[in-house]
Amino acid sequence: MQKSNQDQTTEDQILTFESSAYLERLIGRELISSDYIAVAELVKNAYDAGATEVTIELENDKPQKMIISDNGVGISLDEFRRLWMVLGYSEKTETESDTDRPYLGEKGIGRFAADRIAKKLRVITKKKEEDDALFVEFNWEEFNREKKLQDIPIPYFRKPDSLLGKEHSGTRLELEELRKEWSNKDWNQLRRELQSLIAPFGAVKDFKIFVKAKGWYSGEIKSLFETKEGYKYTFSMTPKGGLRYEFVRPRQAALELEKDVKETGKRGGVTYFGPIRGAFYYLDQPGSITRAGFEPGVGIYRDGFRVEPYGRENDDWLEVKSWKAKRQGHAPVNPSRLFGFIVISRYKNPQLRDVTNREGLIDTKEFREFREFVKDQFHYFATIIEQDREELDVRSAAYEAQQEESDRKARAKAFAEMSAQLAHQLRQPLSHIRMSSANIKTRLAQMGISDEQIQKSTDRIERNIQRMDEQIESLSSLAKGLKDPAVTFDLGTFVEETVYMHEEDYKQSGVELSVVNCGEGHMVKFGKVALSFVLENFLTNALKAVLNRKNSRKPKVSVEIEEPDDGSYRVCVIDNGDGVPKELGGKLFKSAISSSGGEGAGLFWSRIWAEQYGGSIGFEEVKPSGALFYIQL
Repeated sequence: MQKSNQDQTTEDQILTFESSAYLERLIGRELISSDYIAVAELVKNAYDAGATEVTIELENDKPQKMIISDNGVGISLDEFRRLWMVLGYSEKTETESDTDRPYLGEKGIGRFAADRIAKKLRVITKKKEEDDALFVEFNWEEFNREKKLQDIPIPYFRKPDSLLGKEHSGTRLELEELRKEWSNKDWNQLRRELQSLIAPFGAVKDFKIFVKAKGWYSGEIKSLFETKEGYKYTFSMTPKGGLRYEFVRPRQAALELEKDVKETGKRGGVTYFGPIRGAFYYLDQPGSITRAGFEPGVGIYRDGFRVEPYGRENDDWLEVKSWKAKRQGHAPVNPSRLFGFIVISRYKNPQLRDVTNREGLIDTKEFREFREFVKDQFHYFATIIEQDREELDVRSAAYEAQQEESDRKARAKAFAEMSAQLAHQLRQPLSHIRMSSANIKTRLAQMGISDEQIQKSTDRIERNIQRMDEQIESLSSLAKGLKDPAVTFDLGTFVEETVYMHEEDYKQSGVELSVVNCGEGHMVKFGKVALSFVLENFLTNALKAVLNRKNSRKPKVSVEIEEPDDGSYRVCVIDNGDGVPKELGGKLFKSAISSSGGEGAGLFWSRIWAEQYGGSIGFEEVKPSGALFYIQL
């Protein structure tokens, strides 16, 4: 269209953008969702710089300071002006980098993640051929709405650096005036985030991450996950849309089903998103994934590094949790037992691109096709597990019925022979304890002595006497072939009350005792006295285990509620002692003959009591050492 004279512009009628300095905060501190992800972004920058090693060090003396250093190629002053000092600018292209690595970043904003962690940043960098290092200092607090971005001076200077001497190159980020005080808990969370940042099975080659903090965990971050337990499904999509897959069953399940352990196959198809590969794991033992250092969920990894937020606790990109909800909790796969990963590539899957803050992929047609394809693989995996379970239920129903009847007769005989006599023998010393406690309180009152600690102790004695009396009465009932009726109650509250009864013993012994996921909302129907008996045995044994340990770790015991299967719960008591001796592992619950420490008889009776209400007990090893005892309701 021909412009009129009124549409013509002159040189002084041109508008140009200017940027408020606050823009830096928008793409730095406020765009990155957590400190851990901010550190991960800076680690990725080190990888892009050709580093083979990056170290995250926290000087945890006050004031705290974080240092992130790498042995990459370094940055010259000219490169710093051209790359670091231009927001949103990146020379990372679709081709391979100079270091034969796919670039992880392309937005030109990853460097501003430092603002999320600290108020001040000092960059020390040096190329191999240079004599002096380049020092550049940033004060992120100066970037505010009142200033223009280009008006904020960023000082720099050059001088030798003792850590970047001749023939060395690399970059060191010194972050000062941290925005929060880091605790050991924060440090461990960062370690776990870095572990999950790297794809399992060593997918990132020639690149190591180290963490270092005085008195806290230090060492190399390794991302290794492999298990011979449970179900495993691996698959790969070729560039032409061909699918190869392998399904692996647990050996015991394959034996009972009279099926092959491994099944392989091929399928054809059309792909718009490029070649990918992936794996799903479904473990029979609840908590196995987290004890291996991972979290449940299926993550996406591109070129060896995790793409947020896929597979995190609050993310359901494969709709595993919603699928379970739609089936009213009867889905064949419980999300807490599922672990997996999908591997993509920046170059082989160019249409699967990051959103601006690198937390998620852009919702394109290719991404939707990709997600539906992975969902199809998951549903195939879950369907086979469901079919196997249905077949196992049919095959084992008759055997289980016979076994249950045999066990019932054995329990009845054991109770008839032992329980009545045991209950009778316990009542006499209990009556002496009750009388002595009452005499102490009476005598103190006569002497006019009132002491809060003595009052607490005598009250505690009386509460335990009452508990013992209830347990003896239940034991007598069981001996007669009876049992207390199961009642509905809140499991979390009950566990917390039981743990509270043991807090003083643990405190006096110098053992840390904690509870996890024991809040309200876990409703169960079970025998209260039976559950109390079992948990008391577990807590008493755990205290003995950590006090008699040979390892040098700080003694700890935790009580956790897990939800392993639909409609059931596991109460776990976990200690970091020396674990269960191998020669006792298969005997703990099978006989009333105790070990040298007396634990065997208690565990035998715990099993008997749990089974009276349809429950079961067991134990698992905890690495590097320790044991987990559980009762499943």
